Amino acid sequence: MLEIWDQGCWKELQEVAEGKGLVRLSDRAKDLVMETHASSTVKTYTAAFSRWRSWAMEQGFVAIPATPVAVSLYLIQLVETSASASPISAALSAIKWAHQKACVQLPVNAMVEQIAVAAKRRLACTPRRKEPLNKKQVATIVGQLAGSDDCLKLRTAVMFAIGFAGFMRWDDLARIRVRDIAFRRDYMEVRLDKRKNDQLREGSLVLISKQPGELGAVALTQRLIDEANLQADDHLLSNLVKAKSGWRTKKGSLQYSRARELFLEAATGAGLQAEMFGLHSLRSGGTTAAAAAKVPQRLLKRHGGWHSEAVNSYIKESLDNMLLPSSAVSWH
Repeated sequence: MLEIWDQGCWKELQEVAEGKGLVRLSDRAKDLVMETHASSTVKTYTAAFSRWRSWAMEQGFVAIPATPVAVSLYLIQLVETSASASPISAALSAIKWAHQKACVQLPVNAMVEQIAVAAKRRLACTPRRKEPLNKKQVATIVGQLAGSDDCLKLRTAVMFAIGFAGFMRWDDLARIRVRDIAFRRDYMEVRLDKRKNDQLREGSLVLISKQPGELGAVALTQRLIDEANLQADDHLLSNLVKAKSGWRTKKGSLQYSRARELFLEAATGAGLQAEMFGLHSLRSGGTTAAAAAKVPQRLLKRHGGWHSEAVNSYIKESLDNMLLPSSAVSWH
């Protein structure tokens, strides 16, 4: 990214700073302007800009300051070689970002903007909604995992059980600490300090009933806490490491990427087409199962933390329910 600091305003700043013996402040200025975006965003933009720079050099163009014509041709090249609109958006954002940092004119005109819009339309793909899991599928997966003495498999079983029974997103599951759980005679309380749709940050108390046997969410949660020796401040779905004396936790909860891997492994092991399901299948599956059991909508919304009719988008209607309207007006 040295090109950024070689441009007019930065060259002037460097010259003045050197003349005044203030090079340290000049260097600090560079650090400060890079902090206008998160470090992860800067990393993404830097990588995308590097790809643009390599292409521009191969074609005999100047990467910065660039011309709208060069940028337009680059975007068209990406359209022809990309399977989605993401690379086009990333490239244009990175080029704009670099030019803004360099304090030079953006290489964007009506032609560039129209090419970007057209590229997004051409390469747009409709995301496929993941299927909800049903009770039988969850029971099979939990049964396979919980039958092992391996705490790692037990942790995955708890993820499935609580996610399904509590209508929880991954973010909800990842935040749960042992101190947020209270066991009662017939149920378990799970305190969520915040949920995605909790605009007032009032939190939510999710009640999960105790099922008979050892494969219910309550029994599995208690078993995981005991066998993994989890302490009050530990995340329920902690990173676990096998030690001589048993299991110990590493800092933090499972990451989304690892949780997704474990989910797909378990789904595949149960004979499911893993590509049809995702972590959100737990939330939508539990909601669908409860709706099929005629649980009132107000209770569905309270249990899942919804404050609008968005709950309906999580419910996959059964065939019998889909036939109800026409059956109701059947004349013979």
